[in-house]
Amino acid sequence: MKIVMVICGIILVLAAIGTIYRLAKGPSLLDRVIASDVLLAIVGAGLVIDMVNRDSYENVTLLIVISLVGFLGSVTVSRFANNKREREDLARDAVGGYNASASTRQESASSLGQSQNPSDQKPSGGER
Repeated sequence: MKIVMVICGIILVLAAIGTIYRLAKGPSLLDRVIASDVLLAIVGAGLVIDMVNRDSYENVTLLIVISLVGFLGSVTVSRFANNKREREDLARDAVGGYNASASTRQESASSLGQSQNPSDQKPSGGER
């Protein structure tokens, strides 16, 4: 049993080293968030191995808290990144001005087979 614990510990240490490297080197914010979430999962796995090794359940509360912190942190940052992307899209549309939105409307109307000019449209059955 001790050999299995040592092997699991070595695997977790190697995984933690790789995760810390990604945390430091990650090219984007989302890569760093994922790396921190993985690091918290590795810490949780280390706690589970410790609990199995000592045959006790003292660290279950700590394990739950670490899992919740990892989950809530990831959700918070992903929502922040999503809102930031939406603000960048809105800013890009604002820089393009009215012409960008007009061309978008014209493209969508032409894809539906409709004309954007009201005088080109045929009257419906009730109008003459």
